[in-house]
Amino acid sequence: MTTTSSNGTGNARAALRFPPFPQPSEGRTTIPFSQFKERGIKRNCGGANPEIDMLGIPTVAIGGPKWDREMDECKTRSLFQKHTGVRVPRTRPAQMSREWYKEWEATEASRRVYTSFDTTISPQDRFIDASQAFYNTRRNLWPAVENKTSIYDMWMQVGIFTGLRYAPPIWQRTDQPEPDDSDSDAEAPPKFKKRVHHLPYAVWGEPTKVSSDEEVQALLADAKRRKVERLDAFLADPARGTAVFLSSHMIDQAFIYYKHLLDGTPQMLKFFYEFVLRENVFREPELRAGFEKAVDVTKRAFIDLPATSVLSHVLPDRFGESCKELFAPPAADPADVLDELMKGGAVLTEDIDVDQWDSGNGWVEIPSTGREPKPDPLPEILGDELARKLPSSYKRGPSESSMRRIAAVKAPSSSVFEGRLARVVLSPWPNYHPYDPTDTTDNVGERMYNIPEVEGVPSRVDEDITVLVEPSIADKLVIGMGIGGKWVNAVPTDGADGNDFWFVEEMKKAIPSYYMA
Repeated sequence: MTTTSSNGTGNARAALRFPPFPQPSEGRTTIPFSQFKERGIKRNCGGANPEIDMLGIPTVAIGGPKWDREMDECKTRSLFQKHTGVRVPRTRPAQMSREWYKEWEATEASRRVYTSFDTTISPQDRFIDASQAFYNTRRNLWPAVENKTSIYDMWMQVGIFTGLRYAPPIWQRTDQPEPDDSDSDAEAPPKFKKRVHHLPYAVWGEPTKVSSDEEVQALLADAKRRKVERLDAFLADPARGTAVFLSSHMIDQAFIYYKHLLDGTPQMLKFFYEFVLRENVFREPELRAGFEKAVDVTKRAFIDLPATSVLSHVLPDRFGESCKELFAPPAADPADVLDELMKGGAVLTEDIDVDQWDSGNGWVEIPSTGREPKPDPLPEILGDELARKLPSSYKRGPSESSMRRIAAVKAPSSSVFEGRLARVVLSPWPNYHPYDPTDTTDNVGERMYNIPEVEGVPSRVDEDITVLVEPSIADKLVIGMGIGGKWVNAVPTDGADGNDFWFVEEMKKAIPSYYMA
């Protein structure tokens, strides 16, 4: 029903609101909505066939010359929701998130995308679409924040690392005045800013200095170029990219110091890669094979990544610590130390405060700290007799600081201190972190022990060595992983061959078996 106003404009308004429907073409009929049956999209058309609906009609991609699938988002939801300026993903309560991957696993089969991925677009765009679909299928199921970090944050970092997400650069204008810090805005409400994810130490806290709009545009263009390069490189070898992210990248970005990230990051990547394979995002055999290998890397990371933290805490063991005290390197000669100081330009002074000395013999009593010395664990480990003979039977020999791979873990043998210690075979792993010496951005800590350092002769850097550890520690070692530290050879004082042994004096770094840089 249409109402007509007194000024005669009612019919005109009605004509604008309710235009006449076009007549059906020849051979076509219009049916009532009550008789309409919804028909979806045929998901898997097979091979490189075009996508069609359930009636066999080809679908048409809706886009435009300026359409950007990376920036595309829902346009209708914002009409009904109040925009706060800050987007925070909903998460599960903390008590339900400890084993969140079990929740995901229980319902993973039901998280499907009922549209096929268009094979006419590039693999890069399909991968971007798949990442958005993966996120949408578990939008409200991300585990809660723990220790100011979360698995969702790692998902964003994966996006930046692989080139799925754009990481805006950080800059500081030097040609513009500093913002006014007057008190006029002291009472103004705080302005909420959208959280932007960057690589945590990508700029090491130093924004790039720019002095013109052209330099800003150059920064933005360079960031887009790097994103494209990262995406192309990852799709060229997903398994290698995954290995780099779950090893050297996590070490470089300090993610390894968060236990829940060591446990959860490979789990999250495994779900993502299996989603890509299950939804048939890539029909290309080489891409599917690459992601299948990447899944294998994540499964190995389930074991290796948490073990890096464990090994860093249990080594050196009590036997190694005791041997470190028994076979400590000889102290430097004070005269040599003084000569070294004088060579460096040190100057002795005669201004000695006599009042600091005791008026008696020049010695003062050092106050007690109240701490009792720790009991020697060697009698418990070796037995009283062997523990008593060890200092006189062995002396410190050559030592080596290097990265070595755990090649074998052997049970205690009766020939090794009467079967009280386990044996760990360590193989050389030189140049485990290849790097460009001219690259000033490379983290020096990553390539620690990249080149073995030897004290004393003979050198065993090219041979396997066998270190002795407590049996309880041997159970925590993972074959294939790398451990970087200092290994000391204890040799018999009587010079007998074949009776020497190695122990762990220092432990600085543990890396997964699939480590790549």
